[in-house]
Order: sequence, then C-alpha cells, then structure tokens
Amino acid sequence: MNNPFYEELEHRFRTSKLTVRKDGTVYRGWMVKWNFNDDQLLLDDAVRIEPDQREVDVGSIYIRKPDTVEREPETRGTVRSIDIGDIEPSPYSQREFDHPDFYDYVREVRREQALTSYPEVNPYEDYYIIVSGHKRIEAARRAGFDSVAVIVRDLTDWEVDRRFLDEHIPATEGELNDGKDQHRGWYNADAVEAALEMMVNDWGEEQIREHYAARRWLDGELPPGAEDSDDESEEVEEEAN
Repeated sequence: MNNPFYEELEHRFRTSKLTVRKDGTVYRGWMVKWNFNDDQLLLDDAVRIEPDQREVDVGSIYIRKPDTVEREPETRGTVRSIDIGDIEPSPYSQREFDHPDFYDYVREVRREQALTSYPEVNPYEDYYIIVSGHKRIEAARRAGFDSVAVIVRDLTDWEVDRRFLDEHIPATEGELNDGKDQHRGWYNADAVEAALEMMVNDWGEEQIREHYAARRWLDGELPPGAEDSDDESEEVEEEAN
C-alpha cells in the first residue's frame, strides 16, 4: 500500500541537491530516487566529503539507511501563482492524457479547485517550461484554471533536461513495467526511445550518456530483451538471404 507522506516527501526531494550523512560519512549529490520500503537513497553526480573538506567524486551511489538527509537551500525554489497560459511543456514530453484515470483526476481538480501538489517550472524569456508536473498542469488547464501555484526553479538548461530524464526515464526493469500506463509516471519503451532520440539530437550522445538511466537505454540494457530481439531479427534476415 502506498504511503501518501512518503510519496510527497519523495516528490519534494527528487532531483534536489542533498547532503546525506551515513555512519559519520557525508555525501553531497542530486537525488534520483528514494526507496522508502528498502530505505535506499540514489544520488547522482555525488561527492564524498573528506575530513579535510576535500570532495571526492563517487558518481552515482546508493546509500542504505541514511542517518540524516538535508536539502540544499538553493534548490528549494519559491512558490508563485502564474498565468497557466505562460506555461509550456518540455519539448521532450511524450505524456499521454487520454485515459480514464486522468479524466477522474481532472474532475477531482475541478471539484477541489486545487492541485494535489505544486508543479515545478523554470523561467525563460517570456514563458515557463515544466520541470515536473505535466499531468498536473494539463489537469489544471482542462479544469479551467486561469492561474496555478507552482514552484519556480532557477536551473540551467541541462539541469532542466536532467530533471526530465530523472522523472520520466525508467532506470530498472521494474520501473519500466510500472510505466506501461504513461499517466502513472514512468514512460513506456516507445515514449522513452522517442524522447531520447530528440535529446541526443539536441545535446549529443556524450552528454545524454552522463545520465545513468539514459545510458542503460542507449547501451541496450533496457528495455529487457532488446538486444535479443535485434539478434533474432538479424538471424532471420541472414536466413532469408
């Protein structure tokens, strides 16, 4: 059974820069996922702080049963109400909304006249790009909202797109299976491949491969059986020739 408190905490901390303490060791990095059932925290681009305050790169690291977790103040953002017409989706968004559960959510938002939590956006010249909350923003549009309360971030273009990878690209087979229905969170295989193709065109493969989940997809580790399918198709083609 899902725990609403843990879900909200994970949502608020995800892709924030964290300071994590474990058995006297201090780590600092960007949160990718916090599995409360297993009490495991995944950090990306992480460093370990040595006693002399030197930072040692440790890359992506799982920390089991952390003693304390603190979010860096500069990553918290500010809450503002902005015109919903000034909010644009990520150019890589593959979100699908035509699903009965989504229509139920729109009715709930219209009835309550409020979203379940704050979406996050990043400002550009005269508009905002959605960092997190495509489903919530679309529900607010369909519910007839003129404005919506959001957390306004101050991120670089790469940080915005890394957030997109963090929140939509499954890193494991289990997450991929959970993403069969896109409206529930993770993208399915077709949507992942479409999004990654655009991101590679914009950023280059070397940059995209810095992200753990994206690297697994580009290396053919996900979706499961992808490499086997390619091998089988090649064998069939050879037999036909």
